[in-house]
Amino acid sequence: MILASSPEELLGSPLFEPSFSELDKRNATVSVHPSRSLCTGQDTFDEGSTELPPFAVDFLLDTTRAAVNLIFRNVTRKYPNVKYIFAHSGGFLSFATFSIVRVLMTLTNQTEEAITSQLQTFYVDTALSASKYALPSTISLLGTSHLTFGSDFPFAPAVAYVPNTENLDQFIRESLTPEASKQINVKTAADLFSHILSEDILTTMGF
Repeated sequence: MILASSPEELLGSPLFEPSFSELDKRNATVSVHPSRSLCTGQDTFDEGSTELPPFAVDFLLDTTRAAVNLIFRNVTRKYPNVKYIFAHSGGFLSFATFSIVRVLMTLTNQTEEAITSQLQTFYVDTALSASKYALPSTISLLGTSHLTFGSDFPFAPAVAYVPNTENLDQFIRESLTPEASKQINVKTAADLFSHILSEDILTTMGF
C-alpha cells in the first residue's frame, strides 16, 4: 500500500520517479489509501467532537487529487504497467470526471479521450463507499471489471464496514447480474493478483 500524499508531496511527484520506475518494471499492483488532510481536524471523534475529522470528507479529496496528479504528472503514460487500486471508490473521481477531464485537457494538451482512457485504467474498491448513490457513478466510469470488494477493516469500526457490506450486497442483488457480482467480489482481485495466487486458491475461487 502507498499513501495518496505525504506532508510534502502528492502521489505522482517527480520525487517518486525511482519508485514508479521499479513498480513499472515489476508490473506491480498497488493499493492507494488517503493520508492526513492538510485541513485542521482530528483523527478520532465521539459525541463530544468539536471538529469534523479528516476521514469524513478530506480523505476523499486526498484520494481524488492523487489519481488526478498521476495523470497531470504523466506518470500513467510514462509507467503504464503499474495498476492502481484507489480506496473508497476513488474518492469523488467518478462524480467529478467532467471537470477533471476539462482541466487536464488544458493543463496537459491531451484530448478528452486520452485523459478519460487514463482515468479508466484505475481500479477502485468499495470500502465505505458502497451506497446506492455512489455505486452507479463508479460503475458508469470504470465498469465492474475495475471495481473490487473492500471493507477498510481493521481501521474502520464494525459500525461502518458491516452496513457498507450489506449495502453492497443489496445493490448487487437489486441492480446487477450474478456475473457482475462475481466480478466485484472475486474476479477483479483474482485477475490483478493471479500471478501470486496458487492453483489451489484459484480453483477454490472458481477459476
